Amino acid sequence: MSKFIELYKPYNDYLIESLGLDWYEVSEIDGKLGNGPGIYPDVGMLIERLVSREDIQSVYESGSGMSTLYFAAAAKKHNKKFISFEEEIKWGDITRGLVSHFRLPDPVKQYIEDDSLHLKPPSSIFLDCQPMLRARLFEQHPKLLEAKWIILDDSENPKHLIPVLGSLAKKGRFNHFWFNPVGRQDRASLLNVDDPDLETQQWVWNWRPDKIFW
Repeated sequence: MSKFIELYKPYNDYLIESLGLDWYEVSEIDGKLGNGPGIYPDVGMLIERLVSREDIQSVYESGSGMSTLYFAAAAKKHNKKFISFEEEIKWGDITRGLVSHFRLPDPVKQYIEDDSLHLKPPSSIFLDCQPMLRARLFEQHPKLLEAKWIILDDSENPKHLIPVLGSLAKKGRFNHFWFNPVGRQDRASLLNVDDPDLETQQWVWNWRPDKIFW
């Protein structure tokens, strides 16, 4: 546990200062509500830095959870639009409880309630590929491939990764970057940007608070 705290401390310190969210407190509350940590402090910081970008005006999240809280807080801070779609009422209600605890607006929608973002692609998409059907999201809604940034969480699983990579390749989107700064074997996020010349690795390096891995 001490190694965990050491690796994530600079990221969590940033989140506390920037968003007023202590990951350990958030994780404890989320656990009491019936959910486990879906993201860790490094991805929390990635979310905040992504939302802060000038080329991001709206974010679509597929699959609610702890990430929803960080997106909601970052969207409020940077005055951006954010909506989180959740297929299952149970998980949507848990996320609503978490967001409500921190006094943020409820961004969670069921697919059947509001699919307006399918009509106008958002600037960014955060995709949690549990369950498997989310990995087929771009096959069902190819218009979403027009988003500037696409982030695939838990991208270390080939079962989820391959369908997404296939959709991105058909669209000619090959600017990929794997985000895993603390070197966890079971957690990696794939970043894809529609600009082939944007140096995503350099962008991440510029704001990373540790800069200790090579």
